[in-house]
Amino acid sequence: MRHVDVIMLSDTRNGEFHAMTCRAIETLRASEAETEFVIHLVESNRKFVRNGFSYRGVDLIHPNERFAYNRFLNYGLRHCAHEWLVIANNDLTFTTGWFSTLMRVHEQHPDILSLSPWEPDWHKLKGVAPLGEYMPGYRAGREVTGWCLVMHSSVVTRCNLFDEQFEFWYQDNDYAMTLKQHDIQHALVPGSIVHHHVSGSSSDFSWWQNFRMKTVQRARYIKKWGRNFAR
Repeated sequence: MRHVDVIMLSDTRNGEFHAMTCRAIETLRASEAETEFVIHLVESNRKFVRNGFSYRGVDLIHPNERFAYNRFLNYGLRHCAHEWLVIANNDLTFTTGWFSTLMRVHEQHPDILSLSPWEPDWHKLKGVAPLGEYMPGYRAGREVTGWCLVMHSSVVTRCNLFDEQFEFWYQDNDYAMTLKQHDIQHALVPGSIVHHHVSGSSSDFSWWQNFRMKTVQRARYIKKWGRNFAR
């Protein structure tokens, strides 16, 4: 039995969001018969138990601070101990064999230490056609799908992940550039299917708040990587 760490961020603000996270957890557990996913759920709403919600069989982490994406990932990272790590949104549906398909690609190509599953609707929308067993690349939102990333534990240590200056935007881009900087191969795998149901996690912010956050994060990204990579 293979054990795999999973970091999943959640904000259980109501029944709809609770059901969404439960669906992600349940489909993840059912997707692989020979893999046990050790789920580290980093919960933003510290009152969710008081509000009548619960999650069974997960390592529940409650950071006592304002939400910041990469910082919350690092809270989860401190609890990880296995060879492979999954960073997963809580608005996903996992299909049977998605993870073992990724592992087969890695076993055949050991230099590929970071992988992304295929999202049929999203990649069609972006004009990305499934070509071959795997598709190498570092484009955020194309080969690098931030809603579900699978990486070998050595990637975390080599890259000193995750950079906490990226709080909501550009974390996918930063991850992709960090892989390139360390010459770590990444691949999108069309045979591994994970459905992403966009939850609208930024919907609580006004247009101005979103604009301001994105502008600040873009400036930080440009300062780190240069304007040519700010896409």
